Amino acid sequence: MRMKQDIPEQTLEDIRQALYDIDRQRLEQDLPSEERNTLELSAVALRDLERLLIAQKQKQLIKDQEALTEEITELSRIIRARVTRMNSVPKALESVEKIFKEIVLLLKAIGKW
Repeated sequence: MRMKQDIPEQTLEDIRQALYDIDRQRLEQDLPSEERNTLELSAVALRDLERLLIAQKQKQLIKDQEALTEEITELSRIIRARVTRMNSVPKALESVEKIFKEIVLLLKAIGKW
């Protein structure tokens, strides 16, 4: 999964570097207007490509986030089930304790007779 994220980041860096180079070339004073127009069209195309790659990366990040959320939800369900199961033993012990207390009270009452 890390490899998928590295490729668009490298591509974005390449695009940004190309945009920087194009912008630097467009600022040259002795540049013919036809070449300047070509550079401007190239810059527009690169910016569109940059936006497209960013949108794709955002979609991938959202999918990854949703997958992580599903995993966390499943883990929390498992934890709740285990906690419920672990709490059943102390509850059973409390019930047994109450029964023993009642038996002791009953035996004390019988002993007083």
